[in-house]
Amino acid sequence: MSSLCLRRRAFLQAHRFCTSATLSENTDTLTFNVARRKLRYTSEPSKVIDIFNSVQKLNGVAGARAVRDLVVRRLVKSQRFSDIETLLENQKKHPHAKVERFLSDVILAYGRAKMADQAIKTFYQMDELGCPRTVSSFNVLLTALKDSEKFDRVTKLFDEIPTKFGISPDHFSYSIFLKSLCDSGSPDKAYEKLKEMNEKGITVTNISYTTLIDGFYKKKKPEEAEKIWDEMVKNGCSLDTPAYNAKLIYIANHGKPEEALKLLGEMEASNVKPDALSYNFLLMCYLKNGEKEEAKKVYEEMASNSKGCYPNQMTYRIFIRYLVQKKDYDLALEVCKESIRRRKAPKFQTVSDLIKGLVKNSKEEEAKQVIKMVHDTLPPNVLHAWKKFEAQLDLNKKEGSSSDE
Repeated sequence: MSSLCLRRRAFLQAHRFCTSATLSENTDTLTFNVARRKLRYTSEPSKVIDIFNSVQKLNGVAGARAVRDLVVRRLVKSQRFSDIETLLENQKKHPHAKVERFLSDVILAYGRAKMADQAIKTFYQMDELGCPRTVSSFNVLLTALKDSEKFDRVTKLFDEIPTKFGISPDHFSYSIFLKSLCDSGSPDKAYEKLKEMNEKGITVTNISYTTLIDGFYKKKKPEEAEKIWDEMVKNGCSLDTPAYNAKLIYIANHGKPEEALKLLGEMEASNVKPDALSYNFLLMCYLKNGEKEEAKKVYEEMASNSKGCYPNQMTYRIFIRYLVQKKDYDLALEVCKESIRRRKAPKFQTVSDLIKGLVKNSKEEEAKQVIKMVHDTLPPNVLHAWKKFEAQLDLNKKEGSSSDE
């Protein structure tokens, strides 16, 4: 084949690619993947809704669910609750609205928006929408109410709905209920429900036991937590990483590093692998006890993956916040840069506190480096707060003038 033909073929292939790419970016012809990508860089509510509407005719329940969840999150941030309701109510006209999983997703979306009344209304409408109602959608409703922090309504409907609709709560139902009771500060009531589960022959899982252990520790009742721990072991449930972490966070807040290290040793001896959360609690324990160098060793071991897990956003937030409080800006800067490089940077408040500390200590260039890294890695839709912060900080003013911060 001649070089001219090859060049012509290459040109035509490139032209088809560019045309296809242009079409896929058009809001009338978005794919689910393109829609998700566009949502990552879009915060304007009207544009967010347009993107959602553009994928409504596409097949694929999972893809539509992912886009809908992103859209709801964006609209929650913009406080556009009437738009959320309009969007989700229109979903009830969708051909898939007769499918329990589809309507369950709508209920969950209302829960994420903390719109408890609409979540309950949707559950009660399932009959008229021609959709079956089982324990699965009941569990979804309980989850939505828990996510909405309407713990009293979880309690009320847990008793009402099974009788009204002939639904038998399963161990997932009880797990959600126990979590709601513990989150509302009532682990004692949760324990009564756990005993009820045993009486009814409903399997009590690791998750249920761990929920109560965590609930009692949060209420500063370690003796009660230990009783649940012992009961868990006695009943043949294996102690897993979340169970150990529930104890580790209590030690991190109220104990000594030696206790945390001992518990981590017990985990490894029992072939239970500590995760990033486990080491975060050890790091926190060292810092609360003023042992910065030991905490630094934990961080460095995580960063090198010698612990089998890398630092996560929580790791960086805990360590950077402590270093800023102690005015160790050099190490805080090093850790912050690493967090941004790994795309695990803490949220705005932690990083902005570091930048203000750098500026106050005549480290303007270092502050600019952090800001540039933030701009290079964050999507445009989350940079509004940063731009406002930069304007207040005014790093471009003449040297010698003092910062407003």
